[in-house]
Amino acid sequence: MKNPILYIFIISKILYAFLWILLALRDNIPWFYGVVLPNTFLIFAIFLDLYSIINANKKFAINHFKRSITIPVVLSIVFLFAGNLHECTRMIVMSIIIAFLYIAGSLLLIFKKDKTKIQELVSFLCFLIGLTFVYRSFWAYFQESSVILNINSNVQIISYLLLIIGSFSFPMILLLILKEVEEKEIKIKNETLIQSNKNKTNFFSIIAHDLKGPLGTYTQMIELLINRHKELPASKMEEFLIKLHNSSKQTFHLLENLLQWSRTESGTIKVHSEYVQLKNIFNPVILLMKNSISIKNLSLEVHIQEEATVYCDYNMIMTVVRNLISNAIKFTPNNGKIKITSNIITENYIEISFEDSGVGISNENLKNIFDLTFNSNTKGTNNESGTGLGLKLAKEYIKKNNGFIGIESKVNIGTKVWIRVPTTKL
Repeated sequence: MKNPILYIFIISKILYAFLWILLALRDNIPWFYGVVLPNTFLIFAIFLDLYSIINANKKFAINHFKRSITIPVVLSIVFLFAGNLHECTRMIVMSIIIAFLYIAGSLLLIFKKDKTKIQELVSFLCFLIGLTFVYRSFWAYFQESSVILNINSNVQIISYLLLIIGSFSFPMILLLILKEVEEKEIKIKNETLIQSNKNKTNFFSIIAHDLKGPLGTYTQMIELLINRHKELPASKMEEFLIKLHNSSKQTFHLLENLLQWSRTESGTIKVHSEYVQLKNIFNPVILLMKNSISIKNLSLEVHIQEEATVYCDYNMIMTVVRNLISNAIKFTPNNGKIKITSNIITENYIEISFEDSGVGISNENLKNIFDLTFNSNTKGTNNESGTGLGLKLAKEYIKKNNGFIGIESKVNIGTKVWIRVPTTKL
């Protein structure tokens, strides 16, 4: 039994048990144990009952419970001050306290946004009990003491009967609520699992389609080279080899990202955070991309603070940077511009932006850019292909490093992707 709500509910039943024992011994024990203590137990038992019913379908929060428990504490102190007064006054005070607890509980259930059907029905029962004790307090105020002390009075009988009904029906009610919540959670998990499997199936269909293109190119070109290599001029041979090289790089990059993504999904990849200078992340990546930048004659501006430090997994953030720069190169036309800047935006975060003067992304595609099954089918400016897996992987890695990622873009103007990475351990 791991649900703390059940423990709270059990405590309320224990209090009820002590309450009835003390009431049975009332005439043979001191006033404090026969009057004050059982009524205090009753206040706490009712409160714990209602707290369990109201919060049965919510995640238990210890701080919320600690704050809430002050309610029965205050009400018990109020009754303690009334304990030395006339018995009629004690009955009025106790009736008002009980009425307050049940009516407040009823209102909380009525206005509860995520209430279950059982909780909705319980709200009316609580309201009925609360109204009964409101009536009991007025009745006690206008009756003589001899009448009030008569346990055979209809008002007294109905009041105690409703308390007993509440006490004995709430366990079954709580179990029904927990069962309803469990069924709802199972339904949501099943729907999520079905949707997740569907998304992954669609996703792998996209990957298979994107792999089919370059692999088909390999086959055709290799067959052509095998069959006609003797008659092809050197310039044509060089052209084919360049295409094969570019296609192989695209395939390798896709498979590398796919492998990283699968490790992330399976949970086998762990985050090993450390303090890293930004320049130690960017310098190797830019050196790696230098040839691609040169081929398209791109202007690359890098404005990274020399001593800027982040707290992250070095390999993960390097993969993110590599993917974002690779995308900027892919979708920026020849002679275009790429600009990378970093700015400390808060005490704990640094923002790094990647801006390009490329083809941009439509608003419709921008909304779904991080979705697993989304594939824009947008080719690079030199007809480079891609699934957008790099962005999806970047989002996962940034999230694992307690960071954030965002994207802004306008068609035929360019794209800006920004990431926020912690500068200190959070």
